Amino acid sequence: MKSAIKQQNLVDYRNTEGCIVTFGHFSIIHAGHIRYLKHARTLGEKLLVAVVGDEQEYAFKQDERAEGVALLGIADEIVLLGESGLKKFLSQAKPSMLVLGNEYKRNADMNMLSEWLDENGIRIEYHAGEVYNIGVDLLEGEDKETRDERCVWVRELCEQNGITDRSIEVTLNRWSKIRMLVIGDLIVDEYSACEALGMSAEAPVIVVKELKCRRFIGGAGVVAAHIKELGAECRFISVAGEDAVGDFAKNELSSMGIDARLICDNRRPTTFKKRYVANNQKLLRVSRLEDNEVCDSIERKIISEIQGAAGQVDGVVISDFVYGVVTQKVIETVRDVARMYNLPIFADVQCSTQVGSICKYQGFTVLTPNEREARLAMQDQNSGVEQLAMDLMEATRCERLFMKLGSEGFISYQRGKFGREISRMSFPALSANPIDVAGAGDSLLSVVATGISAKTEIAELGVLASCMASIAVERMGNGPIRRSELIAKVRSLLKN
Repeated sequence: MKSAIKQQNLVDYRNTEGCIVTFGHFSIIHAGHIRYLKHARTLGEKLLVAVVGDEQEYAFKQDERAEGVALLGIADEIVLLGESGLKKFLSQAKPSMLVLGNEYKRNADMNMLSEWLDENGIRIEYHAGEVYNIGVDLLEGEDKETRDERCVWVRELCEQNGITDRSIEVTLNRWSKIRMLVIGDLIVDEYSACEALGMSAEAPVIVVKELKCRRFIGGAGVVAAHIKELGAECRFISVAGEDAVGDFAKNELSSMGIDARLICDNRRPTTFKKRYVANNQKLLRVSRLEDNEVCDSIERKIISEIQGAAGQVDGVVISDFVYGVVTQKVIETVRDVARMYNLPIFADVQCSTQVGSICKYQGFTVLTPNEREARLAMQDQNSGVEQLAMDLMEATRCERLFMKLGSEGFISYQRGKFGREISRMSFPALSANPIDVAGAGDSLLSVVATGISAKTEIAELGVLASCMASIAVERMGNGPIRRSELIAKVRSLLKN
C-alpha cells in the first residue's frame, strides 16, 4: 500500500509523539534505502520519512522523490519538508528517535544538530542496512507479489525507454560485430548428483550414493563462453595444467568456437572444483588447485598473448578468481594496451574463499564487485551502499561501477563527462529463491562488458543483465547461456 504524502504544515502532530523519523533526499531508491527504511519500521509503531526540499539541485523534484519513497509502502507518512527544515519538523513531531544512514556521520550540519537532539530527548541512530545473503532469503522466502512488483518495475522501465523484444534483438545483432578478449583463471566445475542414504553407523557423516556427474567450464572460461553465446567473437587467455582436466577444458572451449590460448604449466594442476548435490542442495565442495602466482616465464607468455591480441579486439575483460593467473604485471599490461588502442577494460574479483581486492584495478572502465567484496576492499562495514559505492569509485578511479547486491539486484553508477556528477540506476533481481547462485556474477560481467563495448544504453543493458542473471541462477551448474534463451526471457518478461 502506498504511503500518504503530506506537506510539513499539514501533518497532524497530535498523533506523532514518540514516532520514528528518517530523513534524506532519496534521489534514487535502491536496495540500501529499502533495508534502511525496513529497519526503521521495526523500531516503533509509527514511521515518518522526511524528504528534504529543493534547496539543493537534485536529479528529481521533491514531490517526485517523495513519490518514489511512498510507493515502497514502508512508512506511515512521507513528509515534504518546507523552508523551516528538519529541526522545526522534529520539534513539532516530537519523535523518540531519528534514524539516519551512516553517511550522515560525516555531515557537519547533522553533527551540530545532535546536541539539540540530546537536549530534547531524541535518540539518534545511524544504520547502513544489513548485508543480506542468499541463506537469509531462503529462510524468509519471497512472496509472489514482490516478484510481480519487480517485473512490473522492469516493464515500466522498458516502456519509458522504448525497449521492446524487437529492439533487444537488434541490440544483440549489433553485438555480433564485437570482438572481446577475456583474461583470468580457468576453472572446471564438476557437479555430482547424489541420493542421500542417511547417516553412517561408523561415524557421524552423511552417506550419499553418486548417481551422475557433469562437468562445466567455469571461472573466467564461462565468462568467455557467455560472451561467445551472446554472439560476439571471443579470445580467452589463461593457464591450464598438463592433465585430463586441462584436456577437457581445451576440447570444450574449442567446441564452443572460442579462440582459447591456454598456456600449459606442468607445475600446477588445472583448477578443478567438485560439488556434491542432493535434492538441489549442495552438500560439499572439494577443490584441487594451486593459488600461488604463476612463475615469471608463464607470466611473460600471458603478457605476450595480451599484447598480440589487443589490436584486434573491442574490449578486454579480466575475471580474477585470485588463483594466480592475474598478476600485477598482467593488470599493468592491460592498462597499457587499453591506452594504446583506446579500449574499455572491465574487471571482476571473486573472492568467496580467497583473499583479493577490487582496489588493485586502478583506472579501469568498469568494475563489478558485490557488496561484500566492496566492503572488504574498502575495510568499511558501516557505510550505506551509496557511500560505499562513491568511496570505491574514488579509490579506484573507475568510470563505472556495477554494485551487485545478490537477491536485491544491482546498482549501476556512472561518472558524468567531467568526472564530477554520478548518475545511478537500480535494477532488481528477477528470481526468487534461486537454485544455484554461483554463476550470477559471471553472467552479469559478460553482458556488461559486451554491451558497453558495443555502446549499448544503460537502461537496455541493465534489463539484459537482470534477465541474464536470473537465467543463470535458475539452474544447477554454470553452463553458458544462449542468446536465444536471453531473448525468450526478455520476451516473457515484457508480455506478462
